[in-house]
Amino acid sequence: MRQGLRRVRDEGEARNLLAQQRLSGLSLRDWCNVEGIKAHSLAWWKIRLQDSAIRLVEVTPMTPPAAHPEARYIVHVGDLAIEVSDDFKEDTLGRLLDVLSRC
Repeated sequence: MRQGLRRVRDEGEARNLLAQQRLSGLSLRDWCNVEGIKAHSLAWWKIRLQDSAIRLVEVTPMTPPAAHPEARYIVHVGDLAIEVSDDFKEDTLGRLLDVLSRC
């Protein structure tokens, strides 16, 4: 291991560095070597952040308002809530939930 490589200090820094690494197209190890970061330190954060991204999703049917008689649902992802109608597109909701899981 090269001398002088630095550790990732906190979650905020880890999220920022992981985003930069993904955009670079380089492997985590190669990107860390270029940037002077200990690869095992950033890899540890990557695993930790992936584990913390696993959340339960709760879908609650709601009573439709009289003006809008179609069925509606509220999808809870952590502290966020998304309201969808009964005719939602599954792939669109899937993409939305994927984005929210990275927040």
